[in-house]
Amino acid sequence: MEVEKQKRESESIKFAPLDWNLFTEKLNLFAQNIGQEDANLHFLLTNCEIINNNDNSATIVLKSPLQEKWFKNYQLKIVEYIKNETSCSNFRFLHTLEQEKVKEKLYRPLDKFNFLAQKNPEILELRKKFELDIDF
Repeated sequence: MEVEKQKRESESIKFAPLDWNLFTEKLNLFAQNIGQEDANLHFLLTNCEIINNNDNSATIVLKSPLQEKWFKNYQLKIVEYIKNETSCSNFRFLHTLEQEKVKEKLYRPLDKFNFLAQKNPEILELRKKFELDIDF
């Protein structure tokens, strides 16, 4: 009987929802304060995209493993600060690493021609018509 009562009480506990405007305000304040201590973290918090997950969590989109390292060093400190300042006791600050697409470099004339032919197939017909030699 006692166990059921405790279980119902724990299920009935509602966490305060995250106010996104308050969160962004407090995060910017944290970034300003940390700017003197760690300029890299300040840059991350002010320039990287931060997504509202609508479940009392936010996700910051990082561009490199180095940025991920900087963020992880302060992640717990940021979460604790946001929890205290927003009264959202179940706040989570997640991160994702967005890999940049590496574009293939076109060095040889044949590579350049093939790239252009993919975009404009008429180039192939012109090459055949005028018997052009691309690889020189």
